[in-house]
Amino acid sequence: MKLCSNNVCTVGGNGEVLTLTNYNNAVNPTYDQLLAFLKADKTDEKPYTSTYVCSDFAKALHDSAEAAGIKAGWVGAEGVNHAFNVFETTDKGTVYIDCTGVPGGATLQDKQLNVVIGQPLSGKYLFRQGTITGMEGTVTSLLVYW
Repeated sequence: MKLCSNNVCTVGGNGEVLTLTNYNNAVNPTYDQLLAFLKADKTDEKPYTSTYVCSDFAKALHDSAEAAGIKAGWVGAEGVNHAFNVFETTDKGTVYIDCTGVPGGATLQDKQLNVVIGQPLSGKYLFRQGTITGMEGTVTSLLVYW
């Protein structure tokens, strides 16, 4: 599925329109199943570059989760110009995950985000100490693709 809405398409760092791969057998996970998947998945270790940006990380994690049987969504947060993922867990509800790596690459970059319209993004690292605060901008709306 191409990431297009109202004749506007979302592109990756290389300028190409992003396309998600969904699997019919993918289901909503429990929170623990989601964490186990994220711990094993290595998307967060890819280096962030001028041609591989947050939208690419979110596409890669979406496709990896779906291939593993976990239903995933791709989220574009307007106002903060950031992309990440959403999962509907069966026991803890909606969970937003940001696996965007850093320049040069590094392990343990998976983060759980607090996403509230009218607020900046914030959150915490899942597998190491630390919080995320002060991302520039305020979330004005979300564009979600399942």
